[in-house]
Amino acid sequence: MGDIKILQKYADDHIGPAHERVLAALRKAIERGDFAPGESLRQEAISATLRVSHIPVREALRHLEADGLVEVQRNKGARVVALSRKTIEDMMEIRAYISSNILKTAIPLLTEADYKRLQTIIDRQRVATDPIKADDWNNEFHRRLLQPAQNQVAEKVIGLINANIDRYLRGNFYGEQAFRNRSADEHEQILTTCKTGDKNRAAYLLSQHILSARDRIPEDLM
Repeated sequence: MGDIKILQKYADDHIGPAHERVLAALRKAIERGDFAPGESLRQEAISATLRVSHIPVREALRHLEADGLVEVQRNKGARVVALSRKTIEDMMEIRAYISSNILKTAIPLLTEADYKRLQTIIDRQRVATDPIKADDWNNEFHRRLLQPAQNQVAEKVIGLINANIDRYLRGNFYGEQAFRNRSADEHEQILTTCKTGDKNRAAYLLSQHILSARDRIPEDLM
């Protein structure tokens, strides 16, 4: 099992009932790659590390299983789900389709304050040298860009997709300065196009931006 001690740090960052803290800690550890795909998640070790009973741990694992991050097998325990290349590609296509269509709704609703906030996010993304932080700014840009559409179902679906695929792409995409720059440049182009009101062009650019990350899927996947 990965560095299980990191769970305590993540749990300390979250305020709330025990089951929420356990869920937040496990989700963050999986999304950030602290626990590798296919790795076992031992309830006893998690309970001991977070100083909680098995009940909130089991509840958290059930939530993560529903989100597709964990697989719980009878008499075998839980493990982090390992995705195939085809599954990751399918998820990226769904994300691109949903995001580009929601953007068409969002563009007329974007305010000057929204544009300033989005530009600030891009600026911060450009100076981020840590892959995790750069990825966080990337996700924040996409979330803020679509937020005016107020489509909570789309937000949830995209969030689940990101939670599943980011752990595979973060190191390969945001681990290199050239690709961090490329991502920020494409964000700039999308934002500039949104300002012109050309919804179809902006939607196309966003879709291609998302799908371009397929080239960075690790080679050693099934």
